[in-house]
Amino acid sequence: MKSRSSRKGCVAVSFGFLLFMLFTSTIHGAFTNFMNFETAPVHPIALGPDGHTLAVANLPDARVELFDVSTGTPVPLGDVPVGIDPVTVRFAASNELWVVNYISSTINIVDVASRQCRRDD
Repeated sequence: MKSRSSRKGCVAVSFGFLLFMLFTSTIHGAFTNFMNFETAPVHPIALGPDGHTLAVANLPDARVELFDVSTGTPVPLGDVPVGIDPVTVRFAASNELWVVNYISSTINIVDVASRQCRRDD
C-alpha cells in the first residue's frame, strides 16, 4: 500500500506532466498556424565574369542590387527594379544580367552599365 506522501508526489508529478503537455501543445499549435509567404531564393547572388560586379536579388523590394567588389569591399552601384520575387540572378555577359522572377513569372534582361531592363518576358 502506498503512503500518503508518495500519492501526493505521484499527483504532483501527474499534474506537472499535464501542465507540460498543455503548455507544449499550445506553443506547438501557435507555430503550426504560421504561414510563410516568402519565396525561397534559388541563386540570389552572382559575380560577374569580370570579377568586379556583384548582383544580389532583393526579393522583398523586387529589385536587383548591384555592387562594385573590385576593391574587396562592396560599393553600391545602384539597383534595378525587376519583377515580383526575383529568385535567381545570372550573368550572361559582363554587361548582361538575367533575372528570374517567381511570383510575376517573368524574366528580366538587365543592362548592367545603364542599370535598366532591356527586356521583360
